[in-house]
Amino acid sequence: MKKITVILLLMFGTFSISIAQTTSSKAKTSISKQDKAAIAAKKKADKEAKALAKKNAKEAKAKTSTADKKAAADKKKADKEAKALAKKQAKESKVTTASNTTAAHLNKNGTPDKRFKENKKSKTTSPEQTQAASTETSNTQPKSSSHIVHTNTAKTADKAISTDSKGRTIYQGPRGGKYYLTKSGNKEYVK
Repeated sequence: MKKITVILLLMFGTFSISIAQTTSSKAKTSISKQDKAAIAAKKKADKEAKALAKKNAKEAKAKTSTADKKAAADKKKADKEAKALAKKQAKESKVTTASNTTAAHLNKNGTPDKRFKENKKSKTTSPEQTQAASTETSNTQPKSSSHIVHTNTAKTADKAISTDSKGRTIYQGPRGGKYYLTKSGNKEYVK
């Protein structure tokens, strides 16, 4: 009888355990379905967020690229204008320097001084030599009206008012006349 009781108890225990496992697996199955749905929803939301972030980054990059291209074009245009202005100023400076140098090295007869020719060969004139020559020229100019020496220094003292179609600077003289300087430094009046 003991054996029968033990057998019955074992059977009852095994039966109870199998029922408990079945209920627990059913509960696990229903929980896992809920978890799967939540995980799937989370994955979907993450995927949408990544796609939106990627789209926004692409748009921002396109805007930045357009802005960078525009800034580069503006910088290139400004550089080109600056070079043109520097070239124009250098050209005007060269004309002014040439006219000032010519006037500074004239002797009392209005012809170039011999010392200037020597310095021209060596391609260097010191500021002291230029100043000495201009002082000598201004001190030795004749006082009679028949021997007036015209210098080109007055040409650059006039106001630059515009440029013509050939790029020459147009100046306005003290009496209102408009002119430009030729390559040789002479005034050429404009009608």
